Amino acid sequence: MSDQEAAYIDRIIHHRDIEALAQWMEQNRSRFTSFIRTIASNRLLSVVEIDDLLQEVTTAALKSLPTAPFEHYTPNQWLHQLARRRVIDAYRFHFGAQSRNAGRQQSIYEPHSDSQAAGMEQLLVASMTSASAALS
Repeated sequence: MSDQEAAYIDRIIHHRDIEALAQWMEQNRSRFTSFIRTIASNRLLSVVEIDDLLQEVTTAALKSLPTAPFEHYTPNQWLHQLARRRVIDAYRFHFGAQSRNAGRQQSIYEPHSDSQAAGMEQLLVASMTSASAALS
């Protein structure tokens, strides 16, 4: 670690210096971008720019610096934790809602025009031979 980086870390941890955090993150931009790229799926990166994710991490870090848990984490570990949260949030935003879309849900009790969907209820009923099997 260089003397300049150590000075930034000291200002970040002990003085909660937002300017020092912003400068340190900018100097280590490629390292943080690489980390985000390793934790984000190709699917997510196909709909979200890596720079947008980094900007969200930076914004979250600057906002939460006053309450950052440096008694438990180094600034680098803390930023990695924030990056993981932002990647998860982005994934949920772009893909998670689709799996819960009420318009895509179908009842197994209602008849459907699709014979495969209509046969789901019968398949489930046929596979249950006893009350204990049904419970399982």
